[in-house]
Amino acid sequence: MKISSKTTTAQLFNRYEWLVDVVNRNGSLTFKDINQKWQNSNLNDRGSEMPKRTFHDHRDAIRDMFGIDIECNKRDRFKYYIENPEVLKNRGTRNKMLEILIEKNNI
Repeated sequence: MKISSKTTTAQLFNRYEWLVDVVNRNGSLTFKDINQKWQNSNLNDRGSEMPKRTFHDHRDAIRDMFGIDIECNKRDRFKYYIENPEVLKNRGTRNKMLEILIEKNNI
C-alpha cells in the first residue's frame, strides 16, 4: 500500500475510513491482524501487504484530520484500538469522518 503521487484524495480518504472501521468493528487488533484484513480488502486490488510505515502515517493523518486516536496497547500484545470511540457514536464511520472534516474546514 505504497502512497504515490497517483494516490488521490478520495483513495486516501477511503483507506482512512477502512482503517478506522476495521479497528472500530473489531475492538482491538494487532498490526498483523490489520495487515491480513488489508490484504483481503476490496480497496487492495493487488492483495499487497500494508507497510508498517504507511499504517503509522495513516494513524497520524486520521488523528490530525478527524481527531480519532488509534492507539497501541503494549501490554495486550501490541493491539491497536480506538482510544476515543465516542467520536464515532451514533453515525456510520464514513458519515462521521465526513462530518468532522467539514466542521474542521468550515466547508
